[in-house]
Amino acid sequence: MELKKVEKIVIKHSNVPAIGDSSFWPGASLKHLDLSHNKITIIQESDFNGLSHLEVLNLSHNLIDMAPSAPFRFLTNLTHLCMARNRLTKLVPRLFFKLSKLEHLDLSSNPLTEINPVDIRDVRQLKSLFLANCQLQRLHSLVYQGLTNLEELDLRNNRFSSLAPEEFKSLKKLRSLLLDGNQLIAIADYTFKGLKLKELGLSRNKLISLSDCAFCDCTFNSLDISRNKFTFFSSKLLQYTSDSLIFLNVEGNNLTNAANVYNLIEPLTALQTLSIANMSLDDSMRDDFFAKLESVLWSLDISGNKIVNLSSNLLKPLKALKQLDLSSNQMQRLDSDVLRVLNSMSSLRSLFLHDNPWLCYQCFIVPLLEWIASNPQPYNNVCRKGTAFCARCSQPSSIKDKPLDFVYRTQLEWCVDPSIQLRVSVSEPHVGLVLALLIIISLVIVIIVVVVMYRKQGAVYYTHEDDRLDEKTVFTIQSVAKSLATPPLSSSAPSSSSSTSPHSSPPLRHSIPRHSVEFNEEETKPKTRI
Repeated sequence: MELKKVEKIVIKHSNVPAIGDSSFWPGASLKHLDLSHNKITIIQESDFNGLSHLEVLNLSHNLIDMAPSAPFRFLTNLTHLCMARNRLTKLVPRLFFKLSKLEHLDLSSNPLTEINPVDIRDVRQLKSLFLANCQLQRLHSLVYQGLTNLEELDLRNNRFSSLAPEEFKSLKKLRSLLLDGNQLIAIADYTFKGLKLKELGLSRNKLISLSDCAFCDCTFNSLDISRNKFTFFSSKLLQYTSDSLIFLNVEGNNLTNAANVYNLIEPLTALQTLSIANMSLDDSMRDDFFAKLESVLWSLDISGNKIVNLSSNLLKPLKALKQLDLSSNQMQRLDSDVLRVLNSMSSLRSLFLHDNPWLCYQCFIVPLLEWIASNPQPYNNVCRKGTAFCARCSQPSSIKDKPLDFVYRTQLEWCVDPSIQLRVSVSEPHVGLVLALLIIISLVIVIIVVVVMYRKQGAVYYTHEDDRLDEKTVFTIQSVAKSLATPPLSSSAPSSSSSTSPHSSPPLRHSIPRHSVEFNEEETKPKTRI
């Protein structure tokens, strides 16, 4: 193979176990060599013989667990060396011998427990050092003193539990410092004294609070303190960087009280991007929350909170807003006032509305549907990224999970107070049980009332019946007594009238009425005497 004119060689995912002596000789023009994602276990000095013009060497994602001293001695023009994701447990002395022009060194994701000052004595001109995902508990102060040209230091996902005051004072040129994902509990006063950073990362630690002087005498453009355990912020915490801070991320902390968040951002006058997501914030945010950011804030993330009714006054000052994330809250509708404010944001390009329980009834969702139809860009720019970013109906069941931009007026049900319906459906098992108990109790009461009334009416009936029986009994006995006192007329006795009168009446007959009468002895005796 003729390698004299080749400038770049890439051999990736090829299961290469070793490089081999002078494999790329003469390589006079070779500047970029990528041997990543192979199975190289060891490197030697002879592997890079003849590559004096090489500038970039990538050995990441291999199985390198050891290396002799000075394996790169022929690479005198090397500026970028990546050995990330190997198995190095320590750095041998003079590992980087002759790399006097090296500016970017990546040793991330190696099981390194320490970096000794002597290990980096040959690379004092380094501008970028990546030591993320190692097992470092701290770096010796002499390491910092030997890297005074360092501009970028990545120490993410290590085991740092504390930082000394003015720990980074030797790194006057440092612009990016990433300490995310460590075990920091507190930040000492003046830890970052003298630094003029573009980026400071302290997310995913165990920070509970910061003193007023944690950031004294330093400035930074971007601060990430998200996903810690903060419950309180002093209004003086960011006063020293109020004019320079343009990016702030505090999401995922325990700041349920909106007043604490307001204390933090109140001094800031240049803030362009703010994330206060996933902090259980509710509708208690004051209307002037973002008042001082009227003309500068262009990205606001308040997703993952507990906002139900978004106030139009809260958003009204944000005239320059380009991106607004309202996703994963508890909003069921957007009022016309809020939509008018969104309409006034001529710069708005992205609006995130997904994962809210939108009620797709006539009286709730129509204003939002009309707004999306007339101003499709902010919503569609987000929804086009994937269906997961599209807002969907939560009720009624006939159009549940349907994207809002596919809902038509004819599909909307008329409002029957869906808020009450929602509460009932949420607690349906409990409501059903209570209703069943009430019905059973009502039936029992009705049965008892009916039985009582029936018995009372029966008692009245029998009482009056007894009265009627007494009257009939007296009448019947008196009739019998009278009939006994008057002798009957004999049918055989002669009578002149009967024989001579053709219209004579038939003989009278005395008979006892057919009523069946019962009476006791006490009642009959006086009647018989009569």
